[in-house]
Amino acid sequence: MRKDKLLDDELLTITRRMLLTNPDIYTLWNIRREAFESNERSDGTTGDKETKECSEQELTQEYECRSEEDYKQLLENELSLTESCLKENPKSYSAWHQRCWVMERMPEPDWNRELSLCAKCLNLDERNFHCWDYRKFVVGKAGISDREEFEFSSTKILNNFSNYSSWHYRSRILSRMFGSTGLEEIPILDEVYREGESFRNYLI
Repeated sequence: MRKDKLLDDELLTITRRMLLTNPDIYTLWNIRREAFESNERSDGTTGDKETKECSEQELTQEYECRSEEDYKQLLENELSLTESCLKENPKSYSAWHQRCWVMERMPEPDWNRELSLCAKCLNLDERNFHCWDYRKFVVGKAGISDREEFEFSSTKILNNFSNYSSWHYRSRILSRMFGSTGLEEIPILDEVYREGESFRNYLI
């Protein structure tokens, strides 16, 4: 049934309803991706000009030509679904993974919106490591500097000193900033010393 393109729209509707109830069923997300791709490949409403251009360029990408607005709307709808699912379960790995999949395919991805979503989710639960992982993905795409992320993680630590997820996230930033061998260890020791002082002052 999954190979029958005539059923793709129905599959998308059914799986959407199920995922809004339980976003952790990974198989349903797989079905959606397959149906989504089949819908793109089988769409014949793009017009002769676009079809001809696609043929001449011999495109090898996953999706065939479709009007840009229609294509973008499909992706926006999927983002909306993942956001609704994350409201149901903010720690749903499957929903976060699907959001990555969609953002990788957005013609003009709004990374600032994704950063805001991460900030909102982390305000609700600073230990949400799935959100931290997604933020790492977004930061890499948005070109956010390690120094900016260092400051962000520092703010989260000050809000909750026992937040292991923030500490772990920052340790990875420090490794990227200073490395872990040779003379590059010196700046790390300086950072560790200052953080140790912060911890001592916190206890006092």
